[in-house]
Amino acid sequence: MMRIGVTSWDSICKDWDCLSDIKPQDLARVMDVVQRLLDTPVKERFPEKKYRLRWIDSKVQEGPATYLGRTGSGDSIYWSTFSVIGAETFTEPELEQLKKDNPRLALAIDTMKEEVMTDEN
Repeated sequence: MMRIGVTSWDSICKDWDCLSDIKPQDLARVMDVVQRLLDTPVKERFPEKKYRLRWIDSKVQEGPATYLGRTGSGDSIYWSTFSVIGAETFTEPELEQLKKDNPRLALAIDTMKEEVMTDEN
């Protein structure tokens, strides 16, 4: 048994009596996976989901999707559309803050929210 935040073998609960029927090569594979988890920083073990805000453009029936994102800096930040490349990603807390800052857009934000696939993160 291994808790999420464990960082060493000392914190892993082992029940050696349960291993009598386990083949050595299977145990070696499991221990390798555990070691790789231990070698991975805790924050990176279960990365936070990322989202894009998919823009629905009624003028474009086919073709690549477009996404909303912010451009500019300081007091000159505005929203624009982007292709997947260059599209801004948001975490769940960031989207919640956007909804809090823009309550009239909360339903639209929930509707446009699209999870970024894991290999894209």
